[in-house]
Amino acid sequence: MTKRNTTRPDAVRASIRRWEVLRLRLEGLSFRKIADKVGVDTAQAWHDLQAVLSELKEAAREDAEAVLAVELMRLDELTERCWPLVESGDMKAVDRLLRIMERRAKLLGLDAPTKIAPTDPTGESEYAGLPDEKLLELAGKVLAAKQET
Repeated sequence: MTKRNTTRPDAVRASIRRWEVLRLRLEGLSFRKIADKVGVDTAQAWHDLQAVLSELKEAAREDAEAVLAVELMRLDELTERCWPLVESGDMKAVDRLLRIMERRAKLLGLDAPTKIAPTDPTGESEYAGLPDEKLLELAGKVLAAKQET
């Protein structure tokens, strides 16, 4: 796939228009009003907004990847500095290294998520799938218990 020339006059005008659409949308204007102001139809205004939002998402993703890379390098440096102390048997250093490893695993999403099942106040049965009447009954019990305390 060939990359489009973004310096062509029409491409520059389209880019400026997309950012204007974003500015107007942030001001709360409807797509109809935005379209009228920038001289396109409402569908094009919507597509322009989607295009600029995609650009912003991509930039944020790239920024997040850069921050992640820097954080991982910092953790590597800390690991390298702790390692000789760990090898010498320093238990504080072992604890510190375990915390560094936990942070690395968290940043990389290596740990399995903790499953949390919503349950009633007794902790016995799950709320999910209960009929509205039963949920209202349980909510009433919770309120009554709170008023007693």
